[in-house]
Amino acid sequence: MEEGYADEGAGRAHTVAQHYTWWAGHPSVAPERVAAEADAILAAMTALIGSREAGHADAAVLLARAAGPAFAAALHWGAWERAVRHGQEAARLAGQVADEAYFHHELGVLALCTGHLDRARAELEASIGLRGVLADKRGTVAGRRALALVADRSPGSAMAGAFGTSGGNRKGDAAPLAADGAPDDTETTIVTPRWRPRRRWPP
Repeated sequence: MEEGYADEGAGRAHTVAQHYTWWAGHPSVAPERVAAEADAILAAMTALIGSREAGHADAAVLLARAAGPAFAAALHWGAWERAVRHGQEAARLAGQVADEAYFHHELGVLALCTGHLDRARAELEASIGLRGVLADKRGTVAGRRALALVADRSPGSAMAGAFGTSGGNRKGDAAPLAADGAPDDTETTIVTPRWRPRRRWPP
């Protein structure tokens, strides 16, 4: 009986996740609105990851990829990290190596934003390694560009002072943005000190 209730809950979570995946990625929905629904979105991801139903891990991956950039754009660091970590675990369960690489990259960018440079370097190198195996040249280039930002912010770098030492823990220090060009499966978050364009997500 308890298993039946659990399965029913996972089914509801799947329906909720499908709705939020569409909603969070819609261009008319502001990042702040998505961030306001963070608890419900993250709860749906958690339920899907714990489910044994086919396709639920894939649904969690899609939701994390839709909601994560919105959390980042809203500067909701905690929700962004949880979404990306849930997405990474879901990608592992689903056997989606390209998505694992994407989430490693996002964790690296998050660590860069919050000033954890060693963690940023490790996550970005993991992403580059996976993308090298997949022969994903565009993703590898994006990873190396992010690694260059880590090097620029490291102590002793001539560029370190340009970004400050707080690592972007306050609003406005460093804003995450969507990569330039048409969005696709390799699109990743990059960082700039000043400018934040509108978030984009494939329809």
